[in-house]
Amino acid sequence: MEILELKQSLLANSPLYYGNKKIRIIEIYDLFNLVDVIYEDEEAVFTIDQMSIIQQPNQEIYINLNKIGTRG
Repeated sequence: MEILELKQSLLANSPLYYGNKKIRIIEIYDLFNLVDVIYEDEEAVFTIDQMSIIQQPNQEIYINLNKIGTRG
């Protein structure tokens, strides 16, 4: 998802997904195209590439390599 589209989705309070799980955006790092997110029903914050955020849940089985790290 492009950064402008991501910010518009946040302003519109649209649901966002990472794979098939709903996420909340914690922090956006424009310079690096990275985003700190948290799964809606969990506590751990992790960093992902902004292009891996989607507006509809993805039900396909695959290994997502866009996750940078987990904190908390």
